[in-house]
Amino acid sequence: MSCNTLKNALSSELILNATDIQTVKQLLMNGAEINYQSDEGWCLLFELVSLNLHEEIASLCHTRLNVEITDPKGRNALFWSIYHEHPQVLKTLITLGCDLTRSVTNGLPALHYAVYKNNIEIVTLLLEEDVDIESKDHHNNTALAYAYLYEREEVITLLTQRGARTPNLDY
Repeated sequence: MSCNTLKNALSSELILNATDIQTVKQLLMNGAEINYQSDEGWCLLFELVSLNLHEEIASLCHTRLNVEITDPKGRNALFWSIYHEHPQVLKTLITLGCDLTRSVTNGLPALHYAVYKNNIEIVTLLLEEDVDIESKDHHNNTALAYAYLYEREEVITLLTQRGARTPNLDY
């Protein structure tokens, strides 16, 4: 077995053993690559995010964990934390330096995605982190435009209270 084959075998075990952080750390000590991605782009970080294992993510802060890693569709850990509605994971990612100005997938800002998901807690958290309330997606829409488009009344109220301007709704 070649060195690369062994390293890939060890690395793929990271994802399978994500719920056992001691095994993960042992695999890393034995040469597993923390940022290994399967052919589909899945990785240890995405698995930990999807399982809401924020403490385990935080415990890997002194490794070479890439919190900005993306899958082939451009989705990152921030995307998965919003998708699975895990605000504590999002807080952990922020603590680890996750860039809230990067899109969560192909031109979609985090705030817009949180509005689409209608998760008021995550929207509030992002606003508390001073994300640009007037940022625009790749179609030039603001988060407030998303709130109107998807009829997110509570989010509309929150965004306007925080200073979002009325969007151009010429759809």
